Amino acid sequence: MRNWLTSFASHSFASQGSRILKFAAIAVSFLTLSASAALAQPEQVSGEASLKLPDLRSVTFFGGWDGHFLLSAFSVWVSAWQSIRG
Repeated sequence: MRNWLTSFASHSFASQGSRILKFAAIAVSFLTLSASAALAQPEQVSGEASLKLPDLRSVTFFGGWDGHFLLSAFSVWVSAWQSIRG
């Protein structure tokens, strides 16, 4: 059972020019796929592990306390609170 595509292909590619046409179709397909792969953007990793944090010592809060001191003090406070509250 033949459909319109197979009958078209058998009549169109029957001549000597069919080799050139097949080669041209393969070359265009290859170049199209190669260009799309070459221009693809690299996958960017997302999530907490890839966060870029600023230097906490360069930022001041609350009357001159730097960010590193505040983070350290808060960590000590939370640890003490957890040890008291259980």
